[in-house]
Amino acid sequence: FKIGRCMGWTDRRTQSWAAACDITAALKQAAPDDPLRYDFLLCHAVGIDAKCSGTKGAVCRERCVLYEV
Repeated sequence: FKIGRCMGWTDRRTQSWAAACDITAALKQAAPDDPLRYDFLLCHAVGIDAKCSGTKGAVCRERCVLYEV
């Protein structure tokens, strides 16, 4: 959810089914046949392992693979 908000895939303020649908719809543009294809990468490699804060700040600029996206 934090990454989805940060990337602009949803503008909802709370984690909800509607927010999940927004984010899935955005991911469907990248992988129409499998919109959850990048779930593991986003959740683990970016979110958990990189300790994503969900904001594009100075720390993110140095370590986040999504910062320039």
